[in-house]
Amino acid sequence: MKQYGISEGDTLVQAGYFYPFPGKDRIQPLVRQGILAMLPDEKLPTTMGKDGNLYLADMHVLGGNSGSPVFVNLAGIRRGRFYAGVNVRLLGVVSGYFFEDQDLRLRITTIVEGKAKANSGISAIVPVDELLNLLNKEELRVLRETRR
Repeated sequence: MKQYGISEGDTLVQAGYFYPFPGKDRIQPLVRQGILAMLPDEKLPTTMGKDGNLYLADMHVLGGNSGSPVFVNLAGIRRGRFYAGVNVRLLGVVSGYFFEDQDLRLRITTIVEGKAKANSGISAIVPVDELLNLLNKEELRVLRETRR
């Protein structure tokens, strides 16, 4: 992505499903903003339990947001230059988020022990190039052509 001028600190926007309020008449998207936190040069663990190419964003996503588009804003002042107009590009799609864990011991009328998990606010994004590679696989191309 650096060849396109995209780097850590860039503004991101994600539009996803807000499962606590699905809407009475229609589904309405929840739009959130964040920043591109990391463009790793090595593979990271994915939600599928395999290592894969991911970007990391400092953007709070919820369960139900997987597959939501994430856009990067390339307009404004960037690296000492001003870029006018609207220049928004698809960066990828949400693939989940990372948990923070902490041991927990809670004393009420009894003792409850375990591990508390919380959304860390760091989201995993599957790069658009990975999506294109998947969609352009031969077996998917054949399936698309035979269903016409």
